[in-house]
Amino acid sequence: MAKLHSSKKFVWLASVILGLTAILPSSFGATLAANQTGSETVKAVYALKYGEFNSFPNYGVYWMGEPRFATNQSAIPVFMYFWLIQTDQHNILVDTGTGEDYALRYAPYVSPVVMLSRLGLTPADIDTIIISHPHFDHVDGLKSFSTANIYLQREAYRFLTEVAPASAFIRDSGFPRKQDAMTMMELMWNGRLQLLDGDIELFSGISLVKVDGHHPGHQITVVQTGAKPVVLASDAVHQYVNLEKNLPMGLFQGDFADLARSLETIRRMNGVVVAGHDPQVMTRFRKVHDDIVQIFPY
Repeated sequence: MAKLHSSKKFVWLASVILGLTAILPSSFGATLAANQTGSETVKAVYALKYGEFNSFPNYGVYWMGEPRFATNQSAIPVFMYFWLIQTDQHNILVDTGTGEDYALRYAPYVSPVVMLSRLGLTPADIDTIIISHPHFDHVDGLKSFSTANIYLQREAYRFLTEVAPASAFIRDSGFPRKQDAMTMMELMWNGRLQLLDGDIELFSGISLVKVDGHHPGHQITVVQTGAKPVVLASDAVHQYVNLEKNLPMGLFQGDFADLARSLETIRRMNGVVVAGHDPQVMTRFRKVHDDIVQIFPY
């Protein structure tokens, strides 16, 4: 009987292990892969401006507007960016901008493909794409990149494909869009989309930090340079004023407490912060081409 009991216990333990293997989050494999990449040297980080939007409402950028509750809120100019990290092993995009079907929304508009060509790159040269969050102005350009591996937080994916479709209000808002959900689902089925569960060092010296707030599962990218880290904040810091005056962004779909904490998290990093939509990005850093600035080397 003792042997039989021991045998049953072994079978039960083996089944538990197999079950855990089946349900481990996809980021587990990504973490192992990241830890095995070895040393990597960051060569350059760029911000690429692909368009402008000059009628964004004040209250969308600053919670309750600035000044708060003012009845006359002026529009704010918004620049549209995506970002490029080049290492000795990878060409990495953070977000992709929007595609030509939405180009009329921005003036002037330059496609992501043309922007990359100014740095001597083609879509085929991009091997990795980090998605900060799946709003159209950050993911619509994915259609131009047919070979890169893509990384998104699982919580962002679930909001896009499960939570948003269940709400008539969110469906009608365009944030997010049905076509963006379909794009992500297709990428998942094609084996190109890797879902993450929290913070991860994707490659040596390049980390993704989940801050939520603006969008459930919003992630920022932190690049270690040997000096101050570069913090590609995307919409966690829509404008520098959000960080400098501690004014969270007015447009958010996550938890407000997370939105406020995300600014604190970024502030503690004591890095070189790159705002997601601020025109000042084009003047704070060195211009290297039309609508492209070099963030690193400093």
